[in-house]
Amino acid sequence: MMSSTSRAALVRRWMRTGRRAGSRTALKGYSVASIVVCLLFACASTASAEADPVVTISVDSVQSGSALVSISNEVEIRAFQFNLLESDSGLAPGGSITVDVEDVLEDWIVQAASEGGVATVLGTSFGEDDEIPVSEDLVPVLTIQGLESPDDTILCLDNEIIVAPPLLVEDPPGSGDFIVVLQNVTVIQGNEEVCQNVMLPDVILSLNTDNSGSEPVLDVVMFSTEAVAGLQFNVVDLLGDESIAINEFLFSPFVPDDFEVTISENTFFAFTTTGNTIPAFPTSQLLVQLTLDTNAEQFCLEDPAFFSIMEP
Repeated sequence: MMSSTSRAALVRRWMRTGRRAGSRTALKGYSVASIVVCLLFACASTASAEADPVVTISVDSVQSGSALVSISNEVEIRAFQFNLLESDSGLAPGGSITVDVEDVLEDWIVQAASEGGVATVLGTSFGEDDEIPVSEDLVPVLTIQGLESPDDTILCLDNEIIVAPPLLVEDPPGSGDFIVVLQNVTVIQGNEEVCQNVMLPDVILSLNTDNSGSEPVLDVVMFSTEAVAGLQFNVVDLLGDESIAINEFLFSPFVPDDFEVTISENTFFAFTTTGNTIPAFPTSQLLVQLTLDTNAEQFCLEDPAFFSIMEP
């Protein structure tokens, strides 16, 4: 939850139920899922040798909440990151995942982040001789544990990043002067035929709830790979027993001031009439804070929809 100081820094806008407004902006839909946060690993990209080296990452199907990850690589590996998605649902597996590393990663820092349905594995080496050595065969490197996916679920990779040792490149050729550049790496996943059309949705939502006051306060957090020109969702009782009405809302500063908002009981609808959009951001950010009139204590979002501006 945000502190009171952070809340005061937000642009406060309040609107009651039932106002309707027509949009002058054509919109198109996004794929949407109600999941949470994405751990990102920054990596510079530069020119490489004529043919990029290939790294294959293979993830075994889930068995008893675990899945073995193996790697074959034409170049040494200093760091890696990937997200996990279920092939049948396109969503990340549930569970509070952890990793057990094999000997090849014993001196690495390897972490697994799993929150609200987004699962990311990140590993990096710090020693000069700790790289994963080149191997033509698939070599087990770690086991992901704590998965809630059913047995035999095929896991796919998304947002794969491989960091290889840098190259010394003569620039310009024949000059005797060398520069250091990072290698580009081609990543192939072992279940490529099954996973080729599985990818993380464009817009991801998550919720944080504060029930300490007289009225519940709901933080709606958003991750988006595209600019958003309109959004709509319903707030419902997770247990399904209590009615909910949205009394007030507080947009974050990155939401344009001219966004029009309509609230009808538990439905929140906001859109641009000028073409100003909510910008894309690669990490989760607070989108809007809602004050609710309800006796419910646990909440979820129902029927989310997000829109972008149509190309002419």
